[in-house]
Amino acid sequence: MSLLGIVSASLSSGIGDVSFLSMLAFFEKSCVSAWSSGTGAAGLIGSLSYVGLTSITTPENTLRIVVLVPCAAFLMYFFVLDRPHHQKFRFRFNPLVSPDNVSTESRNTFETSRLPHGIEPNNILTSLSTNVCLDGDLIEDINAIDVITHSDGYIQLRNEDDTDTSQIANNLSSSVLHQQQPTWTVKLQLLKAMICSLFFLSSVYFFEYLINQSLFELLYFQNTSLTSPEQYRWYQVLYQLGVFLSRSSVNLIHLTTTWLMPLLQGTNFVICLLQVIYGFIPYIWIIFIVIFYEGCLGGLTYVNTFYNIIQKTSPIYREYAMAMAAVSDSIGVAGAGILAIPLHNWLCNILT
Repeated sequence: MSLLGIVSASLSSGIGDVSFLSMLAFFEKSCVSAWSSGTGAAGLIGSLSYVGLTSITTPENTLRIVVLVPCAAFLMYFFVLDRPHHQKFRFRFNPLVSPDNVSTESRNTFETSRLPHGIEPNNILTSLSTNVCLDGDLIEDINAIDVITHSDGYIQLRNEDDTDTSQIANNLSSSVLHQQQPTWTVKLQLLKAMICSLFFLSSVYFFEYLINQSLFELLYFQNTSLTSPEQYRWYQVLYQLGVFLSRSSVNLIHLTTTWLMPLLQGTNFVICLLQVIYGFIPYIWIIFIVIFYEGCLGGLTYVNTFYNIIQKTSPIYREYAMAMAAVSDSIGVAGAGILAIPLHNWLCNILT
């Protein structure tokens, strides 16, 4: 029954990650920071709650109490929160812009040009300022469209009869028009463009969860008032604190590349592994710092990877690109889970 519960929790987490990260394609890029910060806060609140509840009751009773959380989330999502009625969540997306939203002064800065028939992006990962990509199913006659470029970075698409207008962000900081299902050729191009970032993210999570799943229980210090279970719980709290702070930092610290993160996280794994075997770190507060730092590396890699993807991917393919990227960290976690069992057993054998 315990294994079934773990599988169910992991399944719901995975489905939620892929679904909600894909939906970020329809919102401003700042939502990446909000989403990442929220996931970090969930881990921190969960770990703190577990520490607090287990200090006054048993772990079994604690699990019974926290069952209320997913039940409350279900009720909130389906019965309390307002469902979005915006057209961007419909199958064929064509947001309308009211003329009242455009000031007279702004209209004077418009420049009108004609969009050629069958325009295609020159590059899959590109700024919308150089390529405007529209789905043929969305606009039947693309020659009947005027493109009005505003000086502040917005593009307004207007039919010649002025009865239907659309607006998309040229600066990648606003809503996208329409998500297009990419062909296999485009999928391969997307994967090729993102493969390095996805590999770095997967590698960081591999080392991160290898530490958490195989080494945390064996990082035991005797010269402290904390018992072994209490030490493990505080490891989790400090790790989640690092994740939360780093996932909330993309507006302050934006990394355009994350190649260094797997090396640093791999170094953390080696330090923790050597500590388990040789016990060369004398004080627990030092390992507390290492674990907090581990969480920071994972959080920074996570939020900056998705932030870079939402910035660089052509708007019509963002939804697919985000879904593809969401799977990469799961690959690292799954790989760590497979290796953690024999590694943990081997360490237990050599320590005894």
